[in-house]
Amino acid sequence: MINATKDHDFSANADMNLFTEYAIYPDLIYKPGRKQVLLHFLEMKRIFKTKEFYEKYETAARENLKKEWLVVG
Repeated sequence: MINATKDHDFSANADMNLFTEYAIYPDLIYKPGRKQVLLHFLEMKRIFKTKEFYEKYETAARENLKKEWLVVG
């Protein structure tokens, strides 16, 4: 589902459409807001609050956020 949100297209799968709510905004508005959200997560001491998720996913999540932050640039 996350990969399907890349183009923000309408899907026949109703659950998938829950992830495309920002498609109505042009890049001029969307990108600065998205960059701010990404920065917010990157500045957090921990993204994941539980020990299990922190240990298992924190490093990869931070790497993904940094990559997207650079792309949104």
